[in-house]
Amino acid sequence: MLRNSSLVALVAATVLFALGIVFFPRLGLDSARAPTGFAVKPDWVPGTRYAYALHWQSLQRVPSLLPQGQGNPSLMEAQLRLSGTLVLSALERNDDGFVLGASLEDLTEHALEFQGQEVLPDDASVAAAFHGHEAWVELSPQGTLRAIRFAPDAPELFKQSLQWLITETFPSLPTTPEQARAGAWDSAEATALGHVSAHYAVAPDASLTLRRTRGLYTQFHSAPAGVPPHAVTSEARFTFAPEGHLTDVIHHEAVRAEEEDGLDTREVFQLHLRAVTRFEPTGKLDLASRSEVRQPGALYTSADAEQKLLTQRADGLTFDTLLNDLFTHGNAGEMPENGRWLWRATGLLMLHPERCKELAVYFQDPGTEPSGQALVLDLLVGAGHAEAQAELRRLVDDPAARRTPEAHGLLFQRLGLVAHPTPETADFIAHHLAAAIAQSDTGLRDASAHSLGAVVGHLSVDADPTVVARYNQVLTEGLASAATPDAQRTYLRALGNAGLAENIARVLPFADAADPGVRESTAAALRKTPSPDATATLLQLARAPEQRVQAAALDSLREHPLDATSLTMLRDVVVGGALRPGSESLVATLLERRLDGGPVVVQALQALSLRARQDPVLRARVLQLLARAALVASR
Repeated sequence: MLRNSSLVALVAATVLFALGIVFFPRLGLDSARAPTGFAVKPDWVPGTRYAYALHWQSLQRVPSLLPQGQGNPSLMEAQLRLSGTLVLSALERNDDGFVLGASLEDLTEHALEFQGQEVLPDDASVAAAFHGHEAWVELSPQGTLRAIRFAPDAPELFKQSLQWLITETFPSLPTTPEQARAGAWDSAEATALGHVSAHYAVAPDASLTLRRTRGLYTQFHSAPAGVPPHAVTSEARFTFAPEGHLTDVIHHEAVRAEEEDGLDTREVFQLHLRAVTRFEPTGKLDLASRSEVRQPGALYTSADAEQKLLTQRADGLTFDTLLNDLFTHGNAGEMPENGRWLWRATGLLMLHPERCKELAVYFQDPGTEPSGQALVLDLLVGAGHAEAQAELRRLVDDPAARRTPEAHGLLFQRLGLVAHPTPETADFIAHHLAAAIAQSDTGLRDASAHSLGAVVGHLSVDADPTVVARYNQVLTEGLASAATPDAQRTYLRALGNAGLAENIARVLPFADAADPGVRESTAAALRKTPSPDATATLLQLARAPEQRVQAAALDSLREHPLDATSLTMLRDVVVGGALRPGSESLVATLLERRLDGGPVVVQALQALSLRARQDPVLRARVLQLLARAALVASR
């Protein structure tokens, strides 16, 4: 239905999975004793009903796919509190594994908000979403979760809730006798956020308890173009009864991206077995009645669910009201309650793609300033579908967008923010780049080259590699033929937006350019492509005599792994006097994620604290980092 179906699915998942409690009690994972073997034989006896007290609190903030700037919301926020009973009913046990029924009952606390809108406003909405519905959970013979089955006509809110709830309920158990005997194993897991590595170990003091820690995520649903630098605090405990069923689950997780306004999630999830009763099984299961199969951690949505979610997102906004708001407030570049308004407005455009053209009446009005025109284009970027992109292309070519060259360049670059560019959008940008070069229009050349680089980056995620290569070649040839520093800066920035590893070798030679702006652009161009050569070049540029070059290098290094040698070189920049005034906070940010780097990190922070004497805020931050580094070293 919608080209942005993955976004709608992400929104649905965001509403149902997320982050919430700031304090995370330690689960006692740090123990010097070696783990014992895992001797539990998972078992769920058919005809047995296991009732668990459930407490689930979460709050999730994920980056908005709307363009940033001019007051646009940087994050989408969901909050969840759910308490009640999770019932697992053992329906079948055979050589292929187990099938459990899963349902939610007696929900004594239910609060679910998305972007300030209450999704479960009353008991009637809760009953409609959950009462009388049951999912079927498939487990392997080893007890690991395989899939969750739903009746096709079950409410989407029930499907999403149970999918994420069951995903966190069941641990990844040993797949080989060797893993079980060792009492420790690693597993790649799919969660509501994406894909992550996990380590399991039997608790040394409790042979029926598994403890799990998760490392860094290898993929985020909210960042398809690449995994941003982030930190993970994730601890869980799974306790089994001697008979083989779960008795307790405690899961705490916080994930935070390093960048400002990046992903920020925290979740507390607890289950405690409070009753085991018997029931009479109905006989052989009719799998056709639960024909909708969902995998752990995967995003799903249906056309009907998309329509309902978007209707709720628009929250009664009409096109008449939207246009009236634009004419009243648009030239300010933002609306009263700007985040909520943008969320509703883009939802309305996603519901009615055919009406995107109606935005032209405001965009073309003589009284509309560039800030108001940019707001219109942001709405089209946020909608993102083919019809929105068609109108976006038409408006950036409209005479109203060309009132000044500066404004036209800024408006044109909105094309590079489209998350899923169509072939028509990519061709449109490439055509304008060629025309700008032929007409010696440097303003449009810069805007179209930067936009084409961003499009290459977006297309590299899932488009035909030959298409990506064709547009990337336009940029690499542009850099090769660039005869002036100004043109070199343009194409270096464009290749930085593309972020392809194959372009590193083309970028590196410009690190020795005489022009500081070219070297600054070289540093920026290497931010998305961590590699030994790129990292070494950035560390070289971090010693540049010009602060602008050094700052660009330090900023790009945030997205690069730094080994002991790299941290030593960074330490030497600070201790050796090569750090330029104004770069101190950038170094502090770099070191904050690497407090386990040993003495060189402490030495760099000590030198930084001396330089920050005239900046009380920065000095306090550095001293705090020193204390945290000492704590890490003591563990």
